[in-house]
Amino acid sequence: MPLLIDELAKQVLEQTRIVTNGPLLQPEEPLRLEVIPGGGAGAQPVSDTLNFVLGSSTSFGALQIDVTYKIQRNGADLTEQTASAPGQYIKIPQQTASTPATVAGLLSFAFLLAPKIKLVKAKPPTDVRLGLPALDHKLIVTVTVKSPKLTEAEPSRTVEIPFTVPTISIPLPIPPAVCICAEDANLGGERHLVMLPPGSPESVAQIVAAYNSVLDTLNALESVLSLLSAVVAPLKLVTKTLAKISAPYITTSARVQDFDDYDNFDDEMSSFLIVAPTGYGVKFSDTANPGDWDDTGDNGMRTYKVIDILQLPGHAAYGSYLMNKLAMNATDLTTLRDRVAELSGVTTDKAQLGIGVFFVHDLASSETPHDLRHYETSGDTDEEVNDDVESAMWITGEG
Repeated sequence: MPLLIDELAKQVLEQTRIVTNGPLLQPEEPLRLEVIPGGGAGAQPVSDTLNFVLGSSTSFGALQIDVTYKIQRNGADLTEQTASAPGQYIKIPQQTASTPATVAGLLSFAFLLAPKIKLVKAKPPTDVRLGLPALDHKLIVTVTVKSPKLTEAEPSRTVEIPFTVPTISIPLPIPPAVCICAEDANLGGERHLVMLPPGSPESVAQIVAAYNSVLDTLNALESVLSLLSAVVAPLKLVTKTLAKISAPYITTSARVQDFDDYDNFDDEMSSFLIVAPTGYGVKFSDTANPGDWDDTGDNGMRTYKVIDILQLPGHAAYGSYLMNKLAMNATDLTTLRDRVAELSGVTTDKAQLGIGVFFVHDLASSETPHDLRHYETSGDTDEEVNDDVESAMWITGEG
């Protein structure tokens, strides 16, 4: 037969309330947990009554509330940050120096989780929420009433509270697409052809201004997302190269039909740099006015599609080559990629900044991977690109 303390313990558990702001969590707001012990005005009156009935002189000696918790994201437990490990959330006890170190004083916590982020290419739209957000997190709280004087099992219950960590949109301007073709290695020489897709600014000054604006924005955003400075090397190379070009040939068409139209620039390209939104690329052909650009069987073609800057560390074929030639720090890029993936809720192979790059420093050098120096069609595998570039076209979008 249960004793009085067993019955009181069950009543305390039934009357204990759990209060949290999880369902209404706002960006950068801590997730708060308040466990309010049952028994009238709280744990102290219940304990005092029990102490009187049981003859105990130690406060909370007869009955105690024990709280355990865990936080999950998509079913996986998150780790708490400690002095030796970063973890995925920070626990903040809501206890001050003036709060007694009692059970009641230890029932209030806050958990600070990193917000999810979304990099957007333009100013984010007004936040109009249609329907409910996906509740991809859980706060799981287990409350147990304990006492050495209980004769039955300690009463316990677990409460699961679904919530979501709000997404913060970070506007990130994307620079206009540009392909700089140079007659010498490393974008050097006297002659350069600057290819811009239709609708681009038509002057070097406008392109440089647009790139400087993006560089300024990335610097300003580094306080929000650290290590963004690791991605600026390709953008700086664009501005540096354009600044020293005195009279480049500029095109703003989808196709450059004949490189010979630009002071016999055909067969002269030794290096090139493409910086563009992720998904863009340039297709070079060994034929002027090739007609059907999709007919790679008749026209030797070599396609260079930009690689998103965050994906360079994971690109097995050309990532190391590009990072080395652009002097980009692979460790910082990997850390930034992993951080963006974590905050965006995607796998690392899906993390993107939206800015892509492709740089071939010398089409005649053995340092350049072989398949970047030769046409890709089976009939022209021995034809070197730099000896036979006659025309080019832009590839835009994700296609």
